[in-house]
Amino acid sequence: MIKGKITNTIKMPQLSLHQQLKPIADKIVIPLLRDNIEANWDIYGKCHPALEASTIKKKGHSHPLIDTGLLKDSFKSYQSRRDEVQVRVKSGRRKIAEYLQIKGVGRKKKKFEFFGVTQGMERDALRFMSKAIARMIRNAQ
Repeated sequence: MIKGKITNTIKMPQLSLHQQLKPIADKIVIPLLRDNIEANWDIYGKCHPALEASTIKKKGHSHPLIDTGLLKDSFKSYQSRRDEVQVRVKSGRRKIAEYLQIKGVGRKKKKFEFFGVTQGMERDALRFMSKAIARMIRNAQ
């Protein structure tokens, strides 16, 4: 009988991924939320519902979610815990955001689902994390 002992001689670097969460929110999630509003896309990659004729007349254009530009500029990220970052709508636009996304607006209570994590955001965040992990491993050697 042959006996052997295997030992772990691989030194694994300490990976601290929580530091990557705020950059993901600031560099990926928030810019894509803004881009989707500009492009008139909801979080599922579809166009928002058309505005009522009275709303178009009042606004002077037919682009949903854009009037003053305050909503698309109201996203902010917060480090809520060491391993958690939240993206929120700033307090000045939170009420209108709630109506647009949850309660619906107008006679038909149309909803404009502009706030949420899209598949594109998830993909880009995973790519960002993969690069960060590769960089940490390279720097640990």
